[in-house]
Amino acid sequence: MGWQKPDESNGELKLTEEELLLEIVDRNRYVWEDRVTRKIVMAWLSNFSGEVSECPKEYGVAIDLLNNFLYYGEKEIKYLCRAAFSLLKRSQIVENTSLYLGTTARNSISEFIKSCKFSYIGRAGESGALILYHFRQENRLSINQFAEPTAFLTGEISDTELSGANLVFIDDFLGTGRTACDFWNSKIAAIKERCPRAKFHFLALLATTRALDKVRSRTGLTVICPQILDDSHRVFSETSSVFPDREKRDFAKRVCEFYGCHLAGRPHALGYRNSQTLLGFHHNIPDNTLPVIWSEVERPNSRKWHPLFKRGPKF
Repeated sequence: MGWQKPDESNGELKLTEEELLLEIVDRNRYVWEDRVTRKIVMAWLSNFSGEVSECPKEYGVAIDLLNNFLYYGEKEIKYLCRAAFSLLKRSQIVENTSLYLGTTARNSISEFIKSCKFSYIGRAGESGALILYHFRQENRLSINQFAEPTAFLTGEISDTELSGANLVFIDDFLGTGRTACDFWNSKIAAIKERCPRAKFHFLALLATTRALDKVRSRTGLTVICPQILDDSHRVFSETSSVFPDREKRDFAKRVCEFYGCHLAGRPHALGYRNSQTLLGFHHNIPDNTLPVIWSEVERPNSRKWHPLFKRGPKF
């Protein structure tokens, strides 16, 4: 890849491919919202210290990860919020074709929107609540249609009001499907028993095909997602778009597993529950993403790991 080992005099990495560095600088300016400076990139590359193979080979893996990282900035998040709402409305047209024929279509969609009550999956202070704010703003919806998840359980919103309503729960990323399934079992299923006429929807800005299949088969949620990531987005899958060459893929997996085990433990060395994703948002990095991207823990008997993108921890 043209990368040299750290200079022994000052510990910095020297580049022999200036064009690649300039590309990274441009990407930082136009895609990464100025979050990844040259200094951060150099510090991150220095993590790959040759414990699996020669440093240049490990740097090559790191650069491939860097070049294939999917980043969703604030503009992209707002766009996905609008796209998700459009798909929600479209799903009602498809489901009720006869209902939306003729001049009554616009009125029928308007009535559907009025029947929606929006909330988020997860806890207050997590990403779902932040996405819910953007969703309301981008789609110009009344704040009276939004509520905390607990409002549906405590009686703050009556069963009479919930009967026949469309309850829409929102989150940024559906990675494994576990959070959505747990949320259904612990909270939403009880509402469905009390209010069988209510309908339940889950809007995720991004989702993996595996997670979609899991949530659709194990819950009563209608899942809607504007951007779906198939197995080619799993970094080390057989159909990986990051490492299509098997030999390179196997080596890259060894590198990421070795460092990932130290950073997140063996079960999550390649992302939460082996998710193997390579993406991040303006507001945070999902733990489904490879830990070598976001971790900054102290490795046992070693130096601190320098993250490329920082992830906000849950204390």
